[in-house]
Amino acid sequence: MDKIAYALGLSIGQNLAHSGVKDINSEDFVAGMKDVLAGNKPQISLQEAQQVLDKFFKELEEQTAGAAKAEGEKFLAENAKRPSVKVTDSGLQYEVLEATLGQKPKATDRVKVHYEGTLPDGTVFDSSYRRGEPITFALNQVIAGWTEGLQVQTVHPLSPGLRRTWCRRQHPALLRTGLHSRVARNQRITYRPY
Repeated sequence: MDKIAYALGLSIGQNLAHSGVKDINSEDFVAGMKDVLAGNKPQISLQEAQQVLDKFFKELEEQTAGAAKAEGEKFLAENAKRPSVKVTDSGLQYEVLEATLGQKPKATDRVKVHYEGTLPDGTVFDSSYRRGEPITFALNQVIAGWTEGLQVQTVHPLSPGLRRTWCRRQHPALLRTGLHSRVARNQRITYRPY
């Protein structure tokens, strides 16, 4: 076995799988690679190849987004029935896991937050804990779900700026922002600010 060639195949396969490609004609895939590596004239132009790929990945993303949206809406409908879950006028859902006394920040305030963002399967896609420090930002400079969600939490009076109320929220306002490549379009995500 040529381990380098096999490792390259594994790497390309992982990238394709991560992109959502599940089933392709492996003979045509290999033929395309062989033509490029051998310097042969491609069977279709590079421009046509790009158009084919653009269309394929657009359709794949629409399928994935549709499934994620349906899963998210189902979850939100069920989650809203739980007595401990509160739903704001915009539809943002939150749950207070540990109540504290204190002031609630305004949209114009700067806040310091430790948080963790997870996908529906529990995968952590963003975490200030993993980076080893909380993040500080103006509340009106982040996505709408954060601005609204953090305003329903109180600031612990002994630790100004730190979040002591845990909220869990899942809502389309927290969908893919382009900042997290691992979050698919329309995928429900959960933030747990602390």
